[in-house]
Amino acid sequence: MWDGRSLVAVYDMVPSHFDTSEKNTDTSVRSIEGELRGTRIPRSSALFACSNKVMHLANGILLRSASFPPSRSTPSIEMHARDLNELSILLGKGCRVSIVTDESSFDPFAEQQQDSVPVPR
Repeated sequence: MWDGRSLVAVYDMVPSHFDTSEKNTDTSVRSIEGELRGTRIPRSSALFACSNKVMHLANGILLRSASFPPSRSTPSIEMHARDLNELSILLGKGCRVSIVTDESSFDPFAEQQQDSVPVPR
């Protein structure tokens, strides 16, 4: 998470749930919703706060917690539930997201915006 000048928070992927041979990629948040006992919960619902968060990125990747089952047809990145819950509060539709699989080739200051979220490893 960037404050406009410096990196203030980094959110990790849960190991071995994403093909890390993919290149670093920039995308944005398309939508955020919750899931509770198999039912999708919109962000506007009062139940959203107690639901498992799912972030849909513009490039088709889902950011999900372990409690949200992976789909064979949709690429997803598993994150710790506490991180995903925090991100769902801090980010909104359109916020820029960087998925970083190679930290050595990632320049955090290259055209980063205040709403960027690097996700390393």
